[in-house]
Amino acid sequence: MKEFSESLLKQIISQIDRCLETLDRPAVAAFDADGTLWNMDMSEHFVQYQEREKLLTEIPHSPWQHHLKMHKEDPKAAYLWLAQINAGHPISEVRGWADRFLKDYGAIPTFTSQRQIIDHLRKKEVEIYIITASVKWAVEPGARLYGVDEDHVIGVATQVKEGLVTTEQDGEITWREGKVKGLLNKTNGVYPFFAAGNSSGDLPLIESATDIHLVVSAAQPGEHTYETEQEMLKIAEEREWYRHRFN
Repeated sequence: MKEFSESLLKQIISQIDRCLETLDRPAVAAFDADGTLWNMDMSEHFVQYQEREKLLTEIPHSPWQHHLKMHKEDPKAAYLWLAQINAGHPISEVRGWADRFLKDYGAIPTFTSQRQIIDHLRKKEVEIYIITASVKWAVEPGARLYGVDEDHVIGVATQVKEGLVTTEQDGEITWREGKVKGLLNKTNGVYPFFAAGNSSGDLPLIESATDIHLVVSAAQPGEHTYETEQEMLKIAEEREWYRHRFN
């Protein structure tokens, strides 16, 4: 991976410091997860792990491909479905699966540059949120790699009743405008001063930032996020946002 140049990293950190000097509200920073903090789709690999380990019985063969087919017709339903398939299982068990999946996966392809930015934000006592269209429970272990606890992960989830996962939607479907709504619900209406993402699904979130906007890209030609990342890099160039391609 080609990490941020020293010059780019210095520019971003310097602007963060300048913004914090004059910010007149609680400092909030927002990051997408997949493709922004790590070079993988956490929901994709988690559901494949669940299929491989035979953890779920009532799901179709190749559930990720089923999700992608659903996504073409109804993206919100497709994202919710990946959470709904856990219905009937204790939430503690599902979170345990996510922990084991991450350990079994090995080295997660995180981006060092993003870690450096988040470390700096944490030193400045900025409240950091990760907002993802992936299943919240699948992303929580990855968030901990950046020092972000599960309460600051906002993702797709279903309600938990008496300790069991249900099929009932819980909160916003955190995709496109839903990312902003989900964040504002959590921050009591406080907009982020900094936001980062990689795909068109993150555009409203990045636009919601009042000061600093960052677009990154790592997908290769042929990968399902490649075209949308290219579109986002073009938007970032036109709007003079910070932008970086890791490959």
